[in-house]
This record gives sequence, C-alpha cells and structure tokens, in this order.
Amino acid sequence: MLLSAACSAIDKKRDGTKTLAELRRYTTGDLSAAAPAADVLDAMRYRWLRERDLDTLSKGGVFAGMTPNNVVLNGDDLDDAIDAAIAARADKGE
Repeated sequence: MLLSAACSAIDKKRDGTKTLAELRRYTTGDLSAAAPAADVLDAMRYRWLRERDLDTLSKGGVFAGMTPNNVVLNGDDLDDAIDAAIAARADKGE
C-alpha cells in the first residue's frame, strides 16, 4: 500500500519517471527489474514524512520544515518546496 501511494506521489513529478517505473514493477510483482531496496525504502520514508500532521512540531516527532519561515511542511506544500529547492540547486549548477 505504501509503495502504491509512493508511486502516486512520484507520478506527479517530472523527474520521477524512472523511479515510478521501477516502483510500479515492484508493486505488481515483477521483481525481475525491481527497484533497489534502498530506493524503495527511500520512497516509503518520504511518503511517511509527506503525510505527517502539521501539529507534529508542537506534539514532538519527526517532521519536515522550512527556515527562515519556521513552518512545518507536508503534502503538496512539501513536494513543491523540495521541487523548488532542487530546481534552484540545478540553476546554480550544483
């Protein structure tokens, strides 16, 4: 179930084509070309982080945030912030 959810999230991103294809093969049982275990685990971890409650900061626990605004991010806001950071880094040639 987590892998299917990760596929859905990755499907929305322009750079996720290869990972999406590998995860889809894995979730449909085609293990001949399965994603490396580390990639699957990374996708599961990201999906878990992406779904964190915005109140995690006050309740304690693991969360994603952005400074200097000091805000907790999740869902599409987290995806958008990550995409923007990746694009900014690429623009700088990093």
